[in-house]
Amino acid sequence: MSNISLWTIFRINFIIGLVTFGGGLSMVSQMYKTFVDKKGWLTGADMADYMAISQSLPGAIVINMSILIGYKLRGWRGGLIAALSASLPSLLVLGLLTLAYEAFSSIPMVLGALRGIRAATAALLFSIAWQLKKDSFSGKLSVVIFACALGAVLAGIHPIQIILGGVLLGIVTALLSASKTMGRTDKWK
Repeated sequence: MSNISLWTIFRINFIIGLVTFGGGLSMVSQMYKTFVDKKGWLTGADMADYMAISQSLPGAIVINMSILIGYKLRGWRGGLIAALSASLPSLLVLGLLTLAYEAFSSIPMVLGALRGIRAATAALLFSIAWQLKKDSFSGKLSVVIFACALGAVLAGIHPIQIILGGVLLGIVTALLSASKTMGRTDKWK
């Protein structure tokens, strides 16, 4: 654990949640920039691991990521504070927008703004994928697993099945790698 204050964790996550538009994955991009690039509190490998874990769990990815980051920085209190502070801005803004949506949803400028937000969100999603690629591909096998997963996504296979397939391939390759380093040829005996 570090000596980073709970207030600092709250403030950073609250600001990220308040100013980042485009959903959880665009917030993950901002978290990467903040915690890895600017602060240096986490490594890119930490973020790639947290992203993989967060996407494999139920719930909002950004809340899962916040908990993992907060826990790494300050234990369970840090995880709790990070989750609350990351979700609080959305709760407040969404509450206000829900009240106003009916009145403003048919205004052409609002519709145009929503189209622009959707396009910008696509760019942000690409950005996080680009950032994570260098930490996610540790060899040729990672690229093969990625290609299989991408093919499964394009084929319409359910995300849980894709994640479980990635887990299975990762475990099998780790077992094969471990048996090679131990010099065993009878892997399954």
